Amino acid sequence: MQPLSPTLGSAGRPSRHSSQGKRFGSQYGSVHSSTKTTNIYIKGLTQNTTDETLYHMCMSYGNIVSSKAIIDQKTGTCKGYGFVMYENLEQSQAAIDDLNSKGYQVSFAKESFSARLKNLQDAHSTNIYMSNLPLDMSESQLEELFHPYEIVSNRILRDQSGVSRGVGFARMSDRDSALSIIQKFNGVVLPGSHLPLQVRFADSMAQKKLKGQTTKKRVWARGEFSGMVMFIRHLTTHLHQ
Repeated sequence: MQPLSPTLGSAGRPSRHSSQGKRFGSQYGSVHSSTKTTNIYIKGLTQNTTDETLYHMCMSYGNIVSSKAIIDQKTGTCKGYGFVMYENLEQSQAAIDDLNSKGYQVSFAKESFSARLKNLQDAHSTNIYMSNLPLDMSESQLEELFHPYEIVSNRILRDQSGVSRGVGFARMSDRDSALSIIQKFNGVVLPGSHLPLQVRFADSMAQKKLKGQTTKKRVWARGEFSGMVMFIRHLTTHLHQ
């Protein structure tokens, strides 16, 4: 393995627009539910609705943190729904009650999967997860790469034949060291790998559970869909006989 001299990859950050303390264009989930959040989902908007007109439409119910009209990228017009976030639940509820009485379909917005995942982070964890490691990297070389930060333990995952999967874990001596490693190495391309290194905090038990539940739901949904397709095919064949 060649000496490690990482090459930093490029990274871009999305811009945010604000006007006199108002926030337009924040991204939210796309379905509604009874989840108690100050973010509300509004269906029944006109095609010419924008972030700003949505803001002015809903400002009488309370202090708005952000507003977002969902725009069709092909036509440039509103898809008919959007999201508004208020400072507290009372303001959100007032908007829901009044807008529903005016013919809109309004409810509390569903928290996105990424937001739910983020809320389940372990704020004290010192465990980091890495992917796109060079396939010839060893645990000792990983320690060398992260020096002078102290690694308590680390492990690179391998298949049954002992070949690296390019994925590893490391437990750092403290939280600050883990944060420094993530900030310094995430997005770096290491010699022996053509992909940027992905470094983040390892999933907490709660995050693993949520991901597992989501995977099971997707598998179940695929199974239900496949079963329906088979039923339709069988029915079609029977009708043609």
